[in-house]
Amino acid sequence: MEAPVIARLKPYNEAYDKANMAYIKARQEGKDEATLAKMKEAANAAKDAGDPIREELSAVHKQFMDKYPASFATAEMLRYMISSMKPAEAQARYDKLPESIRSASTGKTIKNEIDKLKKGSPGAIATNFSSEELKGGTLSLSDYKGKYVLVDFWASWCVPCRKGNQHLLSLYAKYKDKGFEIIGVSDDDSKPENWKKQWSRMASGYGNMCCAD
Repeated sequence: MEAPVIARLKPYNEAYDKANMAYIKARQEGKDEATLAKMKEAANAAKDAGDPIREELSAVHKQFMDKYPASFATAEMLRYMISSMKPAEAQARYDKLPESIRSASTGKTIKNEIDKLKKGSPGAIATNFSSEELKGGTLSLSDYKGKYVLVDFWASWCVPCRKGNQHLLSLYAKYKDKGFEIIGVSDDDSKPENWKKQWSRMASGYGNMCCAD
């Protein structure tokens, strides 16, 4: 069932791998930010080109899961597809697995992933977290209890993230007087100076808005 779709997807994956490796090499060589941004955007475009075929592959997997809900192969696919599912669908597929699979390590992993998915779904209570704050000290989500908080996960190397910063600025300016706050969480662990530099450029527009690593 997978084979013909994977065959069509292969050249797209190869194009993405080539563009991504070129980007990684450029980072290692210390290329300037403008060059890196352009190369990262090219890699993202190569990946995006194959997304429609990846969706076809996902549909094939779900067809198999529908036909063989109690299969161990279904459990393995569910394990890796949970993040793209809504909690209700993931739970329904998990419930159809036999007890022998649910009590095994794979089944326990699936259950744990479903529980985490539910915690991050609309209507769920947000899990508190604490991290280093740009201005020094520790930032905790619980500090903003009673406010409307948008948690924005981003990275200095993420071109779409950086393009979206101006939109966040406009949202903050429009709603900050109504209790709206934004917490930006950076995924720049290897180079913390990058996110601090990028965020400092934005800080004046955000006022009390915070960023953590």
